[in-house]
Amino acid sequence: MNRRSSRLASCFVFGVALSLAGVPAFAAEPNESPALIKFSGEFRTRGFYTSDLAPGNEAFADLRFRLRTKVSSKYALGVVALDFVNGFCAPSVATVQSAFPLDLGFGSTTIDDASGCPVGTISTGDARFGTGTAFGHSLNVVGVHEAYLMVNLKKIKAVGGRKRYRLGHGLVLDDRATGVAVRTALGPVTLTAADLNLADLAGFGVFGTANDSDLYLLKITDTPPDSSPSHGKEKYQAYLGWLTDPNGNLTYNGQGATSFGPNFEAKLGLVGWALNGYTYRTGGPVMDLEFNYLWGDVNGAGVADPDISGISAMAGGSVGPWGLIFVYGSGQDPAKDPAVGGDLNVNALSGNYTLGNILLNTSKDSDREGSGPDIGRRGLMAVKGSYTIAARENLSIDVAAIFARTTENASATVAGRDLGVEVDGNAVWQLEENFQIAAGAGYLFAGDAWGAFSGNTGNALKLHMAATLSF
Repeated sequence: MNRRSSRLASCFVFGVALSLAGVPAFAAEPNESPALIKFSGEFRTRGFYTSDLAPGNEAFADLRFRLRTKVSSKYALGVVALDFVNGFCAPSVATVQSAFPLDLGFGSTTIDDASGCPVGTISTGDARFGTGTAFGHSLNVVGVHEAYLMVNLKKIKAVGGRKRYRLGHGLVLDDRATGVAVRTALGPVTLTAADLNLADLAGFGVFGTANDSDLYLLKITDTPPDSSPSHGKEKYQAYLGWLTDPNGNLTYNGQGATSFGPNFEAKLGLVGWALNGYTYRTGGPVMDLEFNYLWGDVNGAGVADPDISGISAMAGGSVGPWGLIFVYGSGQDPAKDPAVGGDLNVNALSGNYTLGNILLNTSKDSDREGSGPDIGRRGLMAVKGSYTIAARENLSIDVAAIFARTTENASATVAGRDLGVEVDGNAVWQLEENFQIAAGAGYLFAGDAWGAFSGNTGNALKLHMAATLSF
């Protein structure tokens, strides 16, 4: 099946799902309730101080105002989430991402028109105090976080637009993407099928869909009770994904057209399963698991036609206040250069997994908290032990220690793999139902591999504090 046919098939499935649901006409009955409008969101202000976390020390504050509007009727739900101070641009933490802006409506080669950010960066939804061109920093930048329409027809839900998609615990995928998806409950299991459009070249005058890049997903989960939100409440998941990139629109762990030449073709498969919060008895041990395997290849790259492979996994559990987690992510072997045919490691698509306050934590300069299980493209092996000191309704305090290494040598010249030992402390004060203050500290006793990645020889320190008002 060619690219155009596959896109038509996706739209056809979407339409058939709606037409076969057997729902009466959408005309409103005389006594039918009007659509309901609900607003929610948050005001958030944060402060950070870091030392030896990146080149140079940092001390800054930022803010975010996110407004979520939800309009619901008997058969449909519309959602739009806007970031009203969308003024800070940062590198994307996605493993697989666009090689260039795909919406150059004004012909710019340096600015992505959709976000207003330079090519290679994304808008985070935050604004750092004092940055920008206007006096004291102008805040008149609005970004679209999510925007989608969901049609709810008996047991079938169909959605189109920009929406969050999450697999497992977020090791391999937890991000927003535009596309269409259909979800239906089949007794004890729920089936979700999605076609996510990761790159559409229409902005370059390339019409049709043959050159677009798509991620096809199929996910099976348990069916949660009607009284609970479905997202994030599933006890188990099994999923299969297939990414097609027929024109080299994307990069893979930093490898793209620069490495393989223009117009290469890449294919990437994903299979995985996850267990979330499993316990065999109330008050007993709680267990979390996830395993992902990725495979594929790059073709049409001349002498460099590398195979793609990667693994990401985690296993964790808690007994009372004690917790233990093991995280693994395969890494890129520095002795194998994909540009000349060496195997290419890809262990995530666009992960959002947070390990500590420093390791796998992108909160200070990203729109998400975490990433895929990877440090410096060399993978990760880490064990985290944690202890909850307080877990009251209005106060929680926890501490943790993390022992971490990369799975591959830091570089072709640095044979070390030791990232070091991180110690963390975090506290959250819930002053009232909708207002909280959070603070945390992380200190990394850095190993030789960390120094090779960060360019710093000293130990890393990160302090943060945040005040959040939600509604």
